[in-house]
Amino acid sequence: MLKSIGFIKFIVLFILFSILLSTCQMPIRPMTDNLKKDLIFGNLNYDQYDYQTVINSINKDKTDSKISILELEIKDDNSIRTFASQADIILLKGINPATFQGYLNLEPLIQSDQTFSNNDFLPNSLNACADENGNQYGIPIWVYLTGIYYNPQLFTKQQIDYPEYDWTIDSFRLIVSQLEDKYPMVDDGALLSPYIYAHLNKNDGKVNVIQFLEELNWYEDLVKSGNIILNTEGSGNPFDRSGNSSLWVAFSDEELFPSIKDRVFLPFPVGKDNQIAAGIFSDCIAISANTSNPQLAWDVLKLILNKLPSKEGAFFAKEDISTLSENIQYAFNHGGVMSKYSSESFFLRQGYINALVNNMDLNLAIRNVITTYSSKENQVDGTEEELSTVSTPIPTQNPNSITINFGFKYYSKLNYQDHLNSLISEFQNENPGIIVLWSTEISPKDNNNILEASNEYDCFHYSSPLIDDLPVENLLELDPLIANEGDNFLSSYPDYLFSPFSDGGNIYGLPASNSAEFISINLDLMREKGISIPTSDWTFKDLLLKASEGNDDFEMNSSYGFSAGSSTLLNYLDLEWYEKSSALPRAYLNSPEIISAMDWINNLYLSKSFLPQYFSLSPEKPINYINYQEAIQNGQVLMWVSSFGFESETDYPFSVSYLLFPQDNEGKRINQTIYPFGYYISKNTVNADACWDWIKFLSNHSYGLLPGLPATTSKESLDVWRNQYSLDRFEIIQSAIHSYSPPQNPFFVEYQPIIVRPYSDWLSAALIRTFQGEDPNLVLNEYQSYADRYHTCISNRNVTSLTKSQLFNQVVEPCAQEIDCCTSSTRGSQPFGCCENK
Repeated sequence: MLKSIGFIKFIVLFILFSILLSTCQMPIRPMTDNLKKDLIFGNLNYDQYDYQTVINSINKDKTDSKISILELEIKDDNSIRTFASQADIILLKGINPATFQGYLNLEPLIQSDQTFSNNDFLPNSLNACADENGNQYGIPIWVYLTGIYYNPQLFTKQQIDYPEYDWTIDSFRLIVSQLEDKYPMVDDGALLSPYIYAHLNKNDGKVNVIQFLEELNWYEDLVKSGNIILNTEGSGNPFDRSGNSSLWVAFSDEELFPSIKDRVFLPFPVGKDNQIAAGIFSDCIAISANTSNPQLAWDVLKLILNKLPSKEGAFFAKEDISTLSENIQYAFNHGGVMSKYSSESFFLRQGYINALVNNMDLNLAIRNVITTYSSKENQVDGTEEELSTVSTPIPTQNPNSITINFGFKYYSKLNYQDHLNSLISEFQNENPGIIVLWSTEISPKDNNNILEASNEYDCFHYSSPLIDDLPVENLLELDPLIANEGDNFLSSYPDYLFSPFSDGGNIYGLPASNSAEFISINLDLMREKGISIPTSDWTFKDLLLKASEGNDDFEMNSSYGFSAGSSTLLNYLDLEWYEKSSALPRAYLNSPEIISAMDWINNLYLSKSFLPQYFSLSPEKPINYINYQEAIQNGQVLMWVSSFGFESETDYPFSVSYLLFPQDNEGKRINQTIYPFGYYISKNTVNADACWDWIKFLSNHSYGLLPGLPATTSKESLDVWRNQYSLDRFEIIQSAIHSYSPPQNPFFVEYQPIIVRPYSDWLSAALIRTFQGEDPNLVLNEYQSYADRYHTCISNRNVTSLTKSQLFNQVVEPCAQEIDCCTSSTRGSQPFGCCENK
């Protein structure tokens, strides 16, 4: 069973971009090493089901042949086709084998098998493993539905009648309009799927823009009236996975809200017309076209099918439909496979939702989608326009066009594709002589991703180097291009952002994003406790004083004064915890100052003046720790550290104000900035000017595309995101960015010399153990012994002329791994030096 909608979406998207490749002829390697009566059963390696028991049972009963199991891995677009050269029988989770070459058409075997009947399967489930002509290339085992869930408890609470399974758009609108604001319908655009598919199906894959928008008017109205809350990245939706949603769209096996045990599945509200009321997906079991014994493979396939039971969240394909509830029966009887126009539907849905989120003109947005993904010149003045499956925007080219290949590597769950494609369309409209093709594929070369990207692309987006060296020999020096823009261009970027993109006084990358921290304040809690609201000239001592006034030791009404990462407090103390003047520095982990600091921070925690910010995935946490995010949301924290661009204007159930970080003893504000991403231009490109125009455009239009805020503070960029925040928060953003000053002895790992990273990790581990009740003196002495042994190791190695990556790989990591210190770090992974006992 596929356990998350994210993974199912991955599979769906994977298929979309592989369909084009499946039309190409590709020789399949015959399985000459298989004996005639020995078969291989292949299943995907992410499928956790115990198939070995089933195969053992079959092998026990079928003594004339032997079946072995092979785990298959999806590595690239070609993998699913190559599976047919590795196994005789293949189980594909959520994948239709009919869309890929190498799989056997099962119709001859089905027609000659009198024991096989289509009536034994759930209605329309066989179509999920068949081609458009109805030829079976696989047999469904487990079947999944897409539709709408509702929470009966919330309907009862709001005194709203339960929806009927054969509901229509009109009845849906009536129900949704009755929902209270705190119990809304949430959607990410998936609700549009059957309606977009129906439009494309009746128009042979073409889009009548006016008709298309008219058909979706009901959805636009419900979103704009607030009856449907869009659950998309950047929408600020507070209901995602909160359990307070009355209705939501999901797969039948998805547990978005596991606490809602009696949730009810419904088909989409299409009524009794010809539209598909529920999407049907199947796990298909298929046979390789290269198997040496198709009949034996078919016999074994049927045995596997009959021995595999139902799964929670999925329906057994041969399940008796009469045993299912009426709403599920209706979903199967009126459901269908919507893969025929899957890529077109995806792009239209993303473009439509993106336009709603960003208050764009829907007519223009849909036409932009069509223009972006059309393979031929569209009929701009006509009513019908056609989409084709292309992975990047390819407008009609003229002989004088310049094409640039752009690499965009961004590690996130964001659905950024539609946003990036929209920006490309806008840029190409403004620059008709330039065509931008983009891809996310970047393969590291000698462990240096930036180096490999410079060989693959004309220009690209990537993180600033942390351990990798900046490959200046492959990157274009940007100083001449920057100089041509005038003085105002460079001054629109904070100076400190260029540091990670510079080498030898030259700039090789244009900062793409930025972020800075600030303090959020629970005004209601402040007033309740009679604490005066701090002003912008406050100091670190002021913060600690107010934090001590804001704590509460009563267990039933526990509250904390201040929540932040422990590194924030350590940075304010500005302790020298390693020898800064040496190229091979020693650590001072057990110095009296560090021991005193550990004890002080622990006492702040025990007194509830301080709540450390540890993420939920961190394996080790302080004793009696509560989740800081939940504590903030529940109004239990007086003040906390927030990051610009990484938090939405969350609708807290209390009043919130914002303030700059307090000043330290020298009048500096020690807030953290996020190590930025940047844009690079390859020295190998012949289109440097076109690349420069493109990345300049992105710099001013990237709000919402990248985490954080745009790096440039130009007027054009500011105008894009000025209205995204309240006025007081916007002003704090500006002040925090321009007042940032890096700490002298940073505990933020990104700003530490690589050689001292193990020291930092051990210090963090020591703090966790202190929070858990251990004596900081003893703990720090233990870690100082590790640090001393590490220093001995690095001192015996030649570090002269090593690059950053060489220093890390040849010195730092090997020396740290020689030390026996198996304990967990505060960052959720084993610290440097964690190894098995020797």
